[in-house]
Amino acid sequence: MKKLVTAVILVLFVLVITLSAHAAGQPTITLQPQSPNYPEYSCAVYTVKAEGSNLSATWYLQYNGKTYNTSKTIEGMQPWEAYAGETYGATRDKNTFYFSFNGIEKELDGARLYCVIEDGHYDVKSAVAYVSVVGGDEGMPPEISVPASVTAKKGESVDVRCIAKAPSGEQLTYHWYETSTGKLADIKALPDESEYSDYITCDTSKVGTRYYVCMVRASGGGAAYSSVIPVTVTDKKDTSSASEKDESEAESTEQSLDESISAAESTVSAESTESTQPTESVSSNDDNSGNLVKTLLIVIICLLIAAITVGIIVIINMKKK
Repeated sequence: MKKLVTAVILVLFVLVITLSAHAAGQPTITLQPQSPNYPEYSCAVYTVKAEGSNLSATWYLQYNGKTYNTSKTIEGMQPWEAYAGETYGATRDKNTFYFSFNGIEKELDGARLYCVIEDGHYDVKSAVAYVSVVGGDEGMPPEISVPASVTAKKGESVDVRCIAKAPSGEQLTYHWYETSTGKLADIKALPDESEYSDYITCDTSKVGTRYYVCMVRASGGGAAYSSVIPVTVTDKKDTSSASEKDESEAESTEQSLDESISAAESTVSAESTESTQPTESVSSNDDNSGNLVKTLLIVIICLLIAAITVGIIVIINMKKK
């Protein structure tokens, strides 16, 4: 009887560890979609990169107050399709996912685009890219890439870099902003000289999260705003003591989940002289919290099943005696 109970406990332990490790492996977005100002009738491309296994992406477009699954086909055309250009749709290169409009029209200005990354078990929602379509005389925007999020210790020197590629070799200028709310509407220019560099040195003097945005302008007139970059500063003492304790695998899994949720909370907004300025940021924290709750529920159910199994074994053994 003791062997049976030991076997059940061992199986349960392995199951819990497996579920915890599986939860830690849920998809993580490493590059959020940016929000360039595209000239009308140009090719507009939005990109999301992620880490994980067996990933797939579904793109959604918010247009005139409604959200459309771009991969679904319905009778006739969805309202936004008439302005999406000659060709449009999703493509991928390994774990890099694209959505493009080849010949985007002015009527899509102000729409919002995001994707949901799935691995068959969990899903994570990207930040929202604001579709900005300007007059045809505007130049093509630069391609930019920034970290989805940054974590640093208090007092640590940390740089955040914006990698930009100029269209047709044009010259680029960089302008850095900060927002206390994570909303583009609340950005304020940084007074430091580094405002005009392709990187900034973050203020890590206080514990908490600060939000940065980089705007890159090409000499031909094209411009693009980066996604909002959350820089989270942790207490140096707390971080060092945590590492010295050599926490268990379950605790390490919880930390990994926290980091994934923090990365998913980064938001995107764009601003244009001919577009409506977004007034709110979008967070996917609720989606990831839901995944964590599902995992905890599965673990609890497994515990209950194991307890019932042990109880039945005990009763059977007592009856035999």
